[in-house]
Amino acid sequence: MRSEKAGRVRMLIFLGCFVIFSASPVTVLLDSQFALLTTESLLKNHTPSLNRFEIPGLDPSVLPARRGLQQPGMFYQLVRVCGRVLYAYPHGSSFLSLPFVAVLDALGISTLNNGRTYDLMREALLEKLLAALLMAVTASVFFEIGMHTPLPISWSAVLAIGGALGTQIWSSASRTLWSQTWEALLATFTVLLLLQGKAGRARPIWLATVLAWMYFVRPTAAVAIVGVTLYLGLFYRRKVVTYVIVLSAWMLIFVLYWMLVFGQVVPDYYRQGGLLELTPIAATLPAVLISPSRGLLVFVPTVPMVLYLVARYWKALDRRLATLALGIIGSNLLLVASYPIWWGGWSYGPRLLTGTIPWFVLLAALGCRSLVADCWRSPIVGRLGLALMLLAIAINGWGAVSGATVLWSKEVGINARPELVWDWRHPQFLAGL
Repeated sequence: MRSEKAGRVRMLIFLGCFVIFSASPVTVLLDSQFALLTTESLLKNHTPSLNRFEIPGLDPSVLPARRGLQQPGMFYQLVRVCGRVLYAYPHGSSFLSLPFVAVLDALGISTLNNGRTYDLMREALLEKLLAALLMAVTASVFFEIGMHTPLPISWSAVLAIGGALGTQIWSSASRTLWSQTWEALLATFTVLLLLQGKAGRARPIWLATVLAWMYFVRPTAAVAIVGVTLYLGLFYRRKVVTYVIVLSAWMLIFVLYWMLVFGQVVPDYYRQGGLLELTPIAATLPAVLISPSRGLLVFVPTVPMVLYLVARYWKALDRRLATLALGIIGSNLLLVASYPIWWGGWSYGPRLLTGTIPWFVLLAALGCRSLVADCWRSPIVGRLGLALMLLAIAINGWGAVSGATVLWSKEVGINARPELVWDWRHPQFLAGL
């Protein structure tokens, strides 16, 4: 009976979130432009090269062979390597999107006009549709995380709604196919697999595969790979050998792909680790946490409540998983704060920290499990947590429905003056109000 009810609630969460994400009008196509066109090329031409397509306004001869941090003018997403026009950002999202694009092609829907000419508006709409679908799946897996903790169905539903609507999942990851979109979904599956491992159903092959593809989608996934590898090595030694073998096999496949396509063992996008600087972290870390236009604690005000629950019930919850989650979150915070473009360019709020949301959901589930058993504190803390969740939903919902929040980055010139993230007179989450 419980499983049937849980199944219905899971489906309602998926459908509700998909409708909300799809209906939200804000659509952003920046770094992910040409991601689905690359998928089209993989599907039809069996190559990531875009040379066979006509891209209006593009002169391939002027494209550089390498891309740095600067993003001047149009087509900054493309490079030209050995005569081939290539998408410069990680190709993992393009590969994982193959089933989606194949289904649409069968229905006569494509990013191309007449099978050859690139259509920018079509790509924007299709990316938004795919992102909405992926984040709706993510929301339903959030619910599953709650059920595996285990939490009551009602608490698991609240956890899923808060994680999906009160975070960057709605305001950023569901707006277009950012690399964080697939990263968030894969990180969520990683958390679920770890919880299943605690229940005696460890699946090292699946865990290694999900983490490897997370890295193929976004290089910052290396933090999660290191954390999970250490976790398995300490607590699941019988499973770690299989895990390492599968992970190494996937990495070898990716290296061979990069050598064939880019002529490099690791593409330029994955080499940006050399640009990280610890010196400015004292100034940038507070901005990443509490600034009015990029601060994680401002855009996701439920985070302090989650951390309170973890601290309050530390002795009662699963400290191994909690330590892993806190380590991955903390490392990502330091990584973003040490990155030269720590504000994430033209985006809404702390987009670069979207990949940490599944780990916060894990911490929230662990904390709520102890809170449910604490009859004296549960009603008071629960009401406060619900109020913070509604505030978080309002803030992130505004980023998904208000075009003014998109224009904010251009109006203030955020890339030239990142210090304006501290301007409380004109914060991004109040743009248009």
